[in-house]
Amino acid sequence: PSGQYLKKGMFMIHGQRSFVQNVPLQLAIGVKKVGEHWIVMGGPPSAIKVQTDLYVEIGPGEQPSSRLAKQIKLKLASTSPKALSKEISAIPTEEIQNAIPVGKGELT
Repeated sequence: PSGQYLKKGMFMIHGQRSFVQNVPLQLAIGVKKVGEHWIVMGGPPSAIKVQTDLYVEIGPGEQPSSRLAKQIKLKLASTSPKALSKEISAIPTEEIQNAIPVGKGELT
């Protein structure tokens, strides 16, 4: 438009904003054993509940992702049967941390 300048490679979006309100921000992190390996998965709680019985729910909070990943790992190990607890404790914390969105969170 007249009077506005954009540098090369920039773009402008016109239109009306619409905000989605009253939507709970929750994510489930779960583990599932496939063959000899454990898979860490993250997604909406409804989808993770269908895939596995071992999961925790997280939401926005103040814990950094590294500390939150350790808490998730401990909670999953403590809620699992004793036979699986050691195997879950052996899952690298980095795999759990990769399933957590960037930023801070809390166990719910």
